[in-house]
Amino acid sequence: MAGSPYVPDAKKYRPEDFRRVAGEPADPDPSTWGMQPDGTFLPPAHTPSVPRDVFVDWPGQLDYRDPETYTFNATAEAFYPIVVNTSHSWQCIYDWDGRRLMLHYGGGNHWKLYDITDPRDLTIVDEEQWGWDDPRPQFGATTVQWNEKLGKHIAIQASETPRYFLKGRVANKWIDDTVEGQLKEWEGLRGFRTWEMNGPSPREWTLLTEVSTDPNHGPDEIQEGNGVLDLPVYYGDKYLFVATAPDNTFTNQPYKTTLWTAGHAAYDVSDPAKPELLSTWWVPGSRAGEEADSEYLADNDRWNNKTSWFGSRMGVFMPRSVESGYRYAYAAQGVRASSSSTSPIRRTSITSDGARCPRASPGPKATTSTPPRSRRPGTCTSRATR
Repeated sequence: MAGSPYVPDAKKYRPEDFRRVAGEPADPDPSTWGMQPDGTFLPPAHTPSVPRDVFVDWPGQLDYRDPETYTFNATAEAFYPIVVNTSHSWQCIYDWDGRRLMLHYGGGNHWKLYDITDPRDLTIVDEEQWGWDDPRPQFGATTVQWNEKLGKHIAIQASETPRYFLKGRVANKWIDDTVEGQLKEWEGLRGFRTWEMNGPSPREWTLLTEVSTDPNHGPDEIQEGNGVLDLPVYYGDKYLFVATAPDNTFTNQPYKTTLWTAGHAAYDVSDPAKPELLSTWWVPGSRAGEEADSEYLADNDRWNNKTSWFGSRMGVFMPRSVESGYRYAYAAQGVRASSSSTSPIRRTSITSDGARCPRASPGPKATTSTPPRSRRPGTCTSRATR
């Protein structure tokens, strides 16, 4: 994630310390949620967003790590108290010369490479960390796969605009009118990088290309949209799927720290040095001007609540590749609220050319096309029906 200067002296959450805006949920009454007499948990209907630089204490919470109570049909073989980021981190596992390795990274400026061939005896192979003011690109979410055709490992790495921290503070576009301009003028890659892996460590990777998900601006320009969110979906063959908002019309986003509501895009990466855009897909209502006709927004009590996350945050979910014959991907679209609400799931078919064409269930019609001003050959321009 771009730009995450977490601090060790986080403060305890106090509602009175934070300015709320009209329409933003209030802290829920403790009597309206929690553990029920029958042992079930009732989540709050709505909650405000709590910044990451504070912590929340809950009645009855444990003050120690419990490895047993919530274990089901699994055994913890080992525990390693290794931290690369105090919020959350990512892992990428791949095999290299008879060893199983795990790349562990987070925050954009810290990664470690482990040998986990024996999961009970982890060893650190390599690591690197740099300062928040370092000019090098942030280390984004990374997918590593073996490309049989090329006979080499390929890494594809996401790059996005700052999603949370912006110029040293937690961004809030609803109370700070400088946030929008600073995000739109952000200088950096909004897209993805492809790497040839000459060795298992990122130090041994060779950059093949940088690709902007804005079809109208290149990596050396100020681009539109937010780039690629979280993990690129790539199985080592022809197709790449990414979550992205490709331009600045995708702005129907209630979440306070970002501007864009993302959909998905498909690329042909047969040549990892020359990816080609195939199509884009989004839910109507994601873009400015689509509000009135969107079933997605109609009667949605979280729409415009200044808190919930709308649109994608991850690439599509699929258990195996399109090349293997798989034809369905699941796209988590919609609300990622601060409470434990679930997101609507769209199921989309994938044609042999990698474009997501008309099939969606359940929910509102899904739009499959390339945004205006950027039509490309091979793009599916149909509107999906239920």
